[in-house]
Amino acid sequence: MVTGAVLMHYADRAAWWAMIFGVYAIVWFLAFLMLLPIGLPYEEDLSGQVESGAAPSTPPVPRLSMRAKIAWSTAAATVVWLICGGLVLAGVIRI
Repeated sequence: MVTGAVLMHYADRAAWWAMIFGVYAIVWFLAFLMLLPIGLPYEEDLSGQVESGAAPSTPPVPRLSMRAKIAWSTAAATVVWLICGGLVLAGVIRI
């Protein structure tokens, strides 16, 4: 028979995993948004190299390093997430 204590145990476990995933997702998006503008040219760098029909802010080689940015943001988020998780497990940070 399933008791209330067993259901509460599984509800706590689900909430714990949802919190872990949520923290990782937030850290990943922050890292990705910080890495996104890297590699875009400044206005001074363009010096009239804009193709006809393109916006002046268009990068010369679009989406050249998007996979690299995703990989770097995943690595950075994993490191930050592991450090924060280690601090929580060590008892330095209490939640």
